[in-house]
Amino acid sequence: MIGIIVGSDSDLETMNNCVDKLNELNIGNEIVTASAHRNPDKVTEYIKKWEATGYKIII
Repeated sequence: MIGIIVGSDSDLETMNNCVDKLNELNIGNEIVTASAHRNPDKVTEYIKKWEATGYKIII
């Protein structure tokens, strides 16, 4: 599994290309919007959750 964090909704368009390719390759992924500058605790929560559930890559 791959976790993807984008800082804002405007970043989603760019990263959706990445998600499309991962899906095409049957690689599990999850994408979330969380700004490290505005809400670092939320970003930390996602990273800890993903690490605990076996995600190998976080972008």
